[in-house]
Amino acid sequence: MRSYLRGVAERSPVNDALGSLYQGTYTFMTDDNTQGVQPILMPVIDVPVDIHNSMPAGEPAHIKLSAVLDGVGAMSVADVSLQYGYGQECGMSDIPAYIYCPVSTKFSPENWVDAEVKQVDGQWVAVVPNDAPAGEFVHLRVIMADYGTSSAEQLTMRAYMLK
Repeated sequence: MRSYLRGVAERSPVNDALGSLYQGTYTFMTDDNTQGVQPILMPVIDVPVDIHNSMPAGEPAHIKLSAVLDGVGAMSVADVSLQYGYGQECGMSDIPAYIYCPVSTKFSPENWVDAEVKQVDGQWVAVVPNDAPAGEFVHLRVIMADYGTSSAEQLTMRAYMLK
């Protein structure tokens, strides 16, 4: 788990309000005969934000999802899902970590919404409707697996802001 040590909002030296918490969980197959680089699936999440890490409220985001196998290169994935949530929260209610946040509430796992994920021209694309009001943050949770050896889950609170 990684949290934003420089602070969020007024506790940030640049008044940054994004990316307050990142958690990655990776599963891979190995044994005592495998030495060196391990085959860990790493999601690549291409969110089409502007230079301020924001997108217009009400305009759907088409997020490209792919993966690399750490130490090997690009990897085909067999299963991909993306969930999103909206809010001002900086942390999750089920992750016991202190993170300074301008709001005291934490995001509940029950509030995740499944995004539509489809393949377009051989690439996985998730559609997040961005149907929350301007000023809200979008939280993302990506889960993907390859063809039997590795899987990954990545959660990013305050991935981008709606303007």
